[in-house]
Amino acid sequence: MLITMRKKLQLSLLCCVLSFSCSLKQVPVVFSSHEPWFNGVDFLEKHPLPEVFLLSGSGNPPMVRFSLVRHAETAAILPGAVARRWLAVELPYSSATAVSSTTDLPRVPLDAIRSDMRAAAIDGFLPGEAGYPLVESVVVSIEGTISKALRDWFDRLPDLTDEKPLVLGAVGDMIVNRSYQDAFIAAGKKTEFLLGDTLPLLRSRDILVGNLEGPVSLRGKPNPVKRYQFRHDPSLLAAIVDAGFDHVTFANNHTLDYGQEAFSDTLRYLRQAKLSWTGAGNNLQEAAQAVFKDVKGERISFLSFAGYPVESRGYSPQDAAAGPSSPGILVDPRLLRSRIGEEAASGRTVVVIAHAGFEYITSPHESIRTLYRSFIDAGASLVLGGHPHVLQGIEPWGRGVIAYSLGNFLFLGLNEDPPAQKSGIFSFVVYKGAVRGFSFAPVVAGNDKTRLDPAVSKATAYFFSLCQALASEN
Repeated sequence: MLITMRKKLQLSLLCCVLSFSCSLKQVPVVFSSHEPWFNGVDFLEKHPLPEVFLLSGSGNPPMVRFSLVRHAETAAILPGAVARRWLAVELPYSSATAVSSTTDLPRVPLDAIRSDMRAAAIDGFLPGEAGYPLVESVVVSIEGTISKALRDWFDRLPDLTDEKPLVLGAVGDMIVNRSYQDAFIAAGKKTEFLLGDTLPLLRSRDILVGNLEGPVSLRGKPNPVKRYQFRHDPSLLAAIVDAGFDHVTFANNHTLDYGQEAFSDTLRYLRQAKLSWTGAGNNLQEAAQAVFKDVKGERISFLSFAGYPVESRGYSPQDAAAGPSSPGILVDPRLLRSRIGEEAASGRTVVVIAHAGFEYITSPHESIRTLYRSFIDAGASLVLGGHPHVLQGIEPWGRGVIAYSLGNFLFLGLNEDPPAQKSGIFSFVVYKGAVRGFSFAPVVAGNDKTRLDPAVSKATAYFFSLCQALASEN
């Protein structure tokens, strides 16, 4: 009789049977495939077999079998799995190499990947996604007569549900012009109207973040210092939540486009929508506060910051800065570095969403590279940049990774030139407290809808050429 956690497994394994411990001579423990990454002795010391198992010596005595199974990731845990690991093909961040499960490249454990390398998507899947092909699981099963005590032992074995890599999705700036908001409302407020065929990918991320570029309010007056002013109907926020977003930054150069009334309304609408945000608050303490996301065993802290250049009419980050008792956004990089250090010291993986840099240039200015690298040096694991409105490359730095500009993402009715319509969905694998993998899905941030880019190869090659330029400059 073969028992698994939920159902029978039909497996064909090459068996190498090992004797286990002299205290278990009456009823053997068998390893169908012994791997150095799984220590069976330690496992049984932590999860000791019941005494009735050891004393059983008549009838059809039970036998515990541990088998190594190589398989693709599934939505559910492999029945009977008590341990597992992910293997990966590691590539530089500047490499655009497409990897399939048949590619003859070395496999390494995911948690062994250094910060200057990335686990590549294989057959289009990242570690942690259903379909990822390079997973190894140790599966326990019991053969023979099974007592209640042994069944209870089996049922108490570790639950691996949350022990898998986390996939963090990130996109760039999101603005919808007034006329397109009206069209969205007239079309029934359907999320597909805005984001089209990107929705399945967006909704599949474990955590999804973006930049809310402009307040959500029906109140307020246009800020006369601003050349461009944006304000969003609350129904647009509902669509963002429906698209799968969990968190947004509200630290940017459009947060006060309609004054303090609209700013306060935005915080209220975000709270009502249960959409977390960082970088803005009713005072400096709130604006500098981290937001925690604990998912799949990973402890993520988000922080946000704005350091955009002074605008043509003189509008600067200081005009929107939060004070000790006044609302606004976080614009002080020194305070941000201090907060990064505090979160990193507590053992959390720190993600910084920054709104800085110069518009419409595809290579980050040296001052921005220095600034973002200082966030990594302070303890951040990932920096996600925005504001240039075009894609810029990714580079590893120290123990972290910097994506200098995620570009535009939802930019309806703004009539951007083609270079500013090149966009993407960025996916990062976080595992055991570090960024281990990355993939890029090209997107067109069109004037009337955001959609997946049909010219995948060409768009992917363009993005990685930006990464290669950064690497060559280093």
